[in-house]
Amino acid sequence: METLGVDVHLTRFLAYCRFQNLPVEEFTFTMEYRAQITDKYIDLVETEMGSFHQNEQLLQQVFEFNFQFLKEVGWTPADLWAFITREYSPEAHLAFLKAHRGAEYYRKFPIRIYRVILV
Repeated sequence: METLGVDVHLTRFLAYCRFQNLPVEEFTFTMEYRAQITDKYIDLVETEMGSFHQNEQLLQQVFEFNFQFLKEVGWTPADLWAFITREYSPEAHLAFLKAHRGAEYYRKFPIRIYRVILV
């Protein structure tokens, strides 16, 4: 969601803590994912992505979850479907992997963690 320009840093949780004057500490935990792009890896991704994109109910749930935030910043349903189709389609991702066969596939997933100190 952060790449789409949406604040997902537990805004309501933090607002509640501020309202209650609770001290909050913030930490960032970063998960790193590395894999060598091989034909076997590409086949695995193709199998997994295909099953995800064939599940229309799941796609609709993902769309609805994301759209509830994106509509607040001016996105239309057509904008979001175009983004999902362009960026997260199996064809787009597989084309990227095939173009980088033999390279290392690397992604970072920063996760914000909050701790409330109750006194």
